[in-house]
Amino acid sequence: MSKFRAIWNHEVGQAGHIAKLLLENKKVNLNWKIILLPVFLYEVYHYRKDLRFTRKNFLFTKQLAFDAAKNIFQGKEQAWESRRIEIKTQEILDKEKKGFYTEKIRRKQLSEIQLLIKHYLDLFESTTTRKAGGLNFTAIGGKRQGREVPQSLRVEPGAKHPVWKTQSKQSKYAAIIRESYSSKANYLAFLGTHHKAEEDVIQAAITTMRKGTKKDRREWFQKVRQTTKEVRMAEAQELFK
Repeated sequence: MSKFRAIWNHEVGQAGHIAKLLLENKKVNLNWKIILLPVFLYEVYHYRKDLRFTRKNFLFTKQLAFDAAKNIFQGKEQAWESRRIEIKTQEILDKEKKGFYTEKIRRKQLSEIQLLIKHYLDLFESTTTRKAGGLNFTAIGGKRQGREVPQSLRVEPGAKHPVWKTQSKQSKYAAIIRESYSSKANYLAFLGTHHKAEEDVIQAAITTMRKGTKKDRREWFQKVRQTTKEVRMAEAQELFK
């Protein structure tokens, strides 16, 4: 599995897990409604639809950041990738008619996306599972795609970094995170910074979007905050145990 796929599969999986927890009260159980098959199928359809929609919303900024970081890692200009995101989000805003997406939300999301781009680039640049002298890591001169490789990571072509010796004993994503952040404290610091960026988006959504009442929005986003924090903290404990 490629590093890109390992990272993105994790993001999709985590978003799906959080979405299921948030919609737990809407989950359709096998009860008497199964007797009325059309009613049961109708509720299953709407539950799955809500699940997909919630997961898609959780992945919105991550998808934009991940794609941009991947393009930058492969040699494209960061300034253009940032501009491309600005154009895309503006196009979405221009088409918005229901009041779910506002300029204030968009501006806060752009800040979050820049943070995530840096995060993904750090993950892409970890040397886990990468052979020196390969496509993305060139030992000669210590450079890869125009970005300097630390002296401590420069090795002979064909050699393997020591971290690879234990790669088979741990998940690939966990190995990437541990190498990129080196300690749980560093990773928790990133999660804290990301939480602050997400909180800015949430506050913009509470005050400017036109879906439900402000009370409803506060209650929903409080549940989002709590669930997301619990999932991420539990995962951090597993990643660095």
